[in-house]
Amino acid sequence: MPGTTTATADGSNQLTARTFMLAPGAAAPSLDELKTGAGMTRLVTADMQEDAPTTPMEVVGPAASYGKQASTPAAVASGQQSAALPFLAPEALSYPEPARAMTLDECKRNMAGASQVYIKSRFAVCRG
Repeated sequence: MPGTTTATADGSNQLTARTFMLAPGAAAPSLDELKTGAGMTRLVTADMQEDAPTTPMEVVGPAASYGKQASTPAAVASGQQSAALPFLAPEALSYPEPARAMTLDECKRNMAGASQVYIKSRFAVCRG
């Protein structure tokens, strides 16, 4: 993915900076190769090569137009997922009902000391 920036210094000399992004693990040209021009041609040809897919095929909407879309699914469910373990079933999991009331004595007992607030549950709170 090249980028080019042109700047003028003193009005007579033209400076150009080109930036390239290489794939991870790709060999970067040496400074000598860049000075001779061989490294620059290698960077330009590497940029023109076909890119790998960047967008999963399941993406829809405006984001689907970004990059090259993959031709294979991102994930496929295995056949063993249909047999859920009984101890992981949602109906086997239950939480206790939160306390909804608090006596004045309970509030005073827990507010003793430097406490500003006592929270018994999300429904039962006292502050002093």
